[in-house]
Parts: sequence; structure tokens; C-alpha cells
Amino acid sequence: VLDSLGASRRVIRYDLLGHGQTPDPPGPRTLEDFVVQLLTVLDAHRLDRADVAGLSLGGMVALAAAARQPGRFDRLALLNTVFERSPEQVASALRRMAIAESEGMAAVADLAV
Repeated sequence: VLDSLGASRRVIRYDLLGHGQTPDPPGPRTLEDFVVQLLTVLDAHRLDRADVAGLSLGGMVALAAAARQPGRFDRLALLNTVFERSPEQVASALRRMAIAESEGMAAVADLAV
């Protein structure tokens, strides 16, 4: 997908805080922390407007950023982004977060797919 997009668009990828190669700063994380990170990435690349695609948490970040600064976003592609979770889904997400906190993100990678 990225190769296809790259033929006609400038593609910038980054890891969310605590994901991939991006360090996880100490303390709890909020959705707003991730929104600030996205807006900082856009600012660093001098992008006044952007189309943003986000998967799962990335989609929630994109949606929250667009709600905060709607004039900066032309299109959003929200993939596997949860709007409302059932109690079972919340419990499952909390279990994955506990594993990620104790064992790192690699330990939950297979659970997220």
C-alpha cells in the first residue's frame, strides 16, 4: 500500500509513543499525548494540511487530532479503529496493556493482529 501511495503522495510514517522504535516516556499516557505527537510530526515536516491514515490506536489519534484542529486534515482513513467497546473488549484491551507494560510491545504484537 505504501509503495502505491508513495507514487502520488508524500508518505510520512512514524511510531506512536511506546511503539516500534519510539521510546515510551515514563508515566501514564493519554490520547492527548498521542495527538500532540501527531501534530508535532506534521509541524516538523511543515505540513499545514494532511491526509492521515491510522490503524487501531492510530485511527483514534487521527480522529482526535482532526477534532482538535479540523483545518489541518483533508481526509482520514480510520482502519480497525474502535469507537465504542463492549465490556469484554475493554477487559481484553486492559489485559493486553498489562502484558505490554510488564513484557513490552513485542509480547502483544500477535494478540493485536
